[in-house]
Amino acid sequence: MTTATITRPQFEALRNAEPIAEWQHLPETHPLACLKERYAVVAHRSTIGVLTRLGLVEVAKSAPEWDQQINALTPAGELIADSLKESGELPALDHIAHVVATAKAAAPLLVESSAPRTGAGAGRANHARHQHAGDEPARGDSMMETAPAPEVLADHTGRPRAWLDMPLAYEQARLGIAFHEAGHAVLSMAYGMTIVTSKVIAWEPEPGRWAVTGSTAHQAHNTRAWQYAAQCAAGELAQVQYLLAYGLWTPERAAACAADHDRELAIDVLAQFGYRLGRDHAPQDGKSWGMVRGMARRKVSYLWREIRTVAHALDERTCLTGDEIAALTGLTNPPLVGGAA
Repeated sequence: MTTATITRPQFEALRNAEPIAEWQHLPETHPLACLKERYAVVAHRSTIGVLTRLGLVEVAKSAPEWDQQINALTPAGELIADSLKESGELPALDHIAHVVATAKAAAPLLVESSAPRTGAGAGRANHARHQHAGDEPARGDSMMETAPAPEVLADHTGRPRAWLDMPLAYEQARLGIAFHEAGHAVLSMAYGMTIVTSKVIAWEPEPGRWAVTGSTAHQAHNTRAWQYAAQCAAGELAQVQYLLAYGLWTPERAAACAADHDRELAIDVLAQFGYRLGRDHAPQDGKSWGMVRGMARRKVSYLWREIRTVAHALDERTCLTGDEIAALTGLTNPPLVGGAA
């Protein structure tokens, strides 16, 4: 049986590299030069062709077939990259197929964005995320007896956000949500945005069941468009990194960290200012969500110590103000424009 393999360093290079030309044209100094030896080839197809057929990379649609470019990894490609270890066992095609199927099965239905909306783009925005897992009684003094108001569980358009099962114990899932919100808060502050509050919200929808969500309220003023988009992506990335760092990663748990509402918020907000952000491709003069995730991943890695500090404090205290986050991290929380929220 013919198999295709790729190492962790190669995937890291794919994540972090700028768009590349066909593998035969890579210069020796390029981080993907190792792929010139066809370490990920089935039959005689090029590396790009193989990775595309496996559903692991996003290619530039405007490029001709003989000179394709990779923009970013797909969600399935991210899962494969996270599952690999340095010098560890290389995945075979059946493993890749399983991860791709897991990513597709876990992805909630997308709600197509209509015309650019007001509200989130006006200055203040809330990032929120919720998950639900089943059979273990909830624990913790901060557990609410009733569900939060419907608007807390809605996206920026007013539609209910997707529910995803997270196969973790309550304490582990709650800390994961804390990492998600810490990712939003720390990157927002690092990019010059003002954080109002960041919080974790947990409740019992019924006896013996628990649900958990989070929300980070910020104000963006004169923020660069792609930095705004990167902080939208940072929550999900920080949550997956938490799974990796704490030995909890599985394809199913990583897929359950999906936060499509954060992506849709970024698309709508940037559209109000004339920027084009594509879900699975890079529009002309714009970027793809995969490219934005690459930007955010590098920043999350650089600020991981600060994100971890905020996440544990948030898990312990349930809610932090922006000034408290600034004190914990040494970052600056600018004053709100127009006064208190």
